[in-house]
Amino acid sequence: NINPNVAPLRVQSQPSSTAPATHNVSSYSYRAVHENDFTNPSKSGQRWYGEEFDVELSRTFNFPIPNPVPNAPSMAVISMGSDSPSSSSGNLLFTINGALHSTVPVPSNSNYYARTTQTLNFSNSNATISVKIDFQRNIPSVTAHLDKIEINSRRQLYFTGSQFSFRDLESVGAGNISDFTIQNFPANGFVWDVTNKNIPHLVSGQTSGSSFSFRMPTDNLTEYVASNNQQFFTPSFVEKVNNQNLHA
Repeated sequence: NINPNVAPLRVQSQPSSTAPATHNVSSYSYRAVHENDFTNPSKSGQRWYGEEFDVELSRTFNFPIPNPVPNAPSMAVISMGSDSPSSSSGNLLFTINGALHSTVPVPSNSNYYARTTQTLNFSNSNATISVKIDFQRNIPSVTAHLDKIEINSRRQLYFTGSQFSFRDLESVGAGNISDFTIQNFPANGFVWDVTNKNIPHLVSGQTSGSSFSFRMPTDNLTEYVASNNQQFFTPSFVEKVNNQNLHA
């Protein structure tokens, strides 16, 4: 219930820091995740998996990253599972941006659904990061499933679309003060500090041409959302979910 005796929260302004800047931030730590919960192969526990590698043994997943930082150190973390009883059942091949990165034995265990997580480091300049997974199996009855793909790279602070979130791991450190500059900033746009998602703040800054700049302490990791103040993300109805008898 809403307490009428307590004033409702309002988005307050957050002024820029007046301390000298130690870092200039014109790019940020881009991240993306692909994860679907389609099936529970072991029919137990809380681990659900997505795409199956059986009829289709090769799948490609694309991650758009507009305005990438050239030659940015990047990382893909891929988690998969399999019902393989032996590592000789086949191999998983991981290809990044058209180049084969690594080949590993399919995860295996004779008693339960096995799992593997592979970390792939690479350099990226592409506006779309492509991750291709091939399952080369030696036993036709063996299947594999994708759990999730996590992507980390660098993207320039350049406004595209209607809104986007950003944070910068490279500028974090004790006593750091960072100047953030967003290029191609819309005329009526705004930036919120959403580090505390329950209490966002409107960031005050300066506009110069099509750039928007603000200065903030970055002792700890901070997160922001930039919006054009015209088009906003809205929830959409998917389906009703029946009552479920879930056990932890």
